[in-house]
Amino acid sequence: MKKTFRAALQDFQASLSSVYRGSGNIVVVNNEKGGVGKTTSAVHVACAAVDAGLKVLCIDVDPQGNFTRTMNGADLSQAYVTDNNFISAADLFYDKLNKDKTYPIRENLHLVAATDEMYTVDESGDKSRVIAAYQNVKRIMTDGAFDLCIIDTPPTVGNRQLAALLLADVLVMPLEVDAFSIKGLEKQLTRLTTSRRAGGLPMPKVSLMPSRVDLRYKLTKDQLASLSEVKVARVTPPIKHSGAISHAISAGKATWDVPVSSRKQVTEMLISAYTSALFLY
Repeated sequence: MKKTFRAALQDFQASLSSVYRGSGNIVVVNNEKGGVGKTTSAVHVACAAVDAGLKVLCIDVDPQGNFTRTMNGADLSQAYVTDNNFISAADLFYDKLNKDKTYPIRENLHLVAATDEMYTVDESGDKSRVIAAYQNVKRIMTDGAFDLCIIDTPPTVGNRQLAALLLADVLVMPLEVDAFSIKGLEKQLTRLTTSRRAGGLPMPKVSLMPSRVDLRYKLTKDQLASLSEVKVARVTPPIKHSGAISHAISAGKATWDVPVSSRKQVTEMLISAYTSALFLY
């Protein structure tokens, strides 16, 4: 007898709890191309993890702030964050972090929000900021006893992205399946390998997550098959384009919490992809 989508979701959450509880692991969602589903993936993983009973820290280093806005329901200004002594994502990139509070969205879900000051982080090109961010995030994870951290990244090369790549225990890379994206992927993985080696760090677990896939076309299927040639990464089951996913993110929710007609099918598809992407088996 096939499981209901709710039963499948409960199994997924149980696996998340089993693998990540007490781990202090950092999951980074990254691609140097925008509009491929990075924030969508970060939101769904964060929602599932909190519902699984994990204590989760969300960090948004993309100044567009979509992860912040979706998880919190609204933007957070730098003035508000500073006046209330909360840590912003921009604060992470300075040696002397004189704040000690992450913003509590609800029980077991905390946020280090993107603010307008994020734009200044890459301007100087000062790589000491990368080291500061690495050390500050590690300390926050320990001091806050977080089980899991999810970092949403910008589609640009710079200090913000580099710090996230160095912090990653698991790197999830949503990507569109086309010739340009696959070619760009090679450069991104080379940059990842070089930066981790320079920092004396082992490679993270890497998953490639084909997103917004249209399997009606033979070329798409052929390009999807070519991803298996990437030796340093696992390729997840594809995520097809779905209006239900966009609708859910616009509502600030995971797809399984939005009453749309395709919820069951889309939830099962997402669970399959995220189970693989997060190395739950």
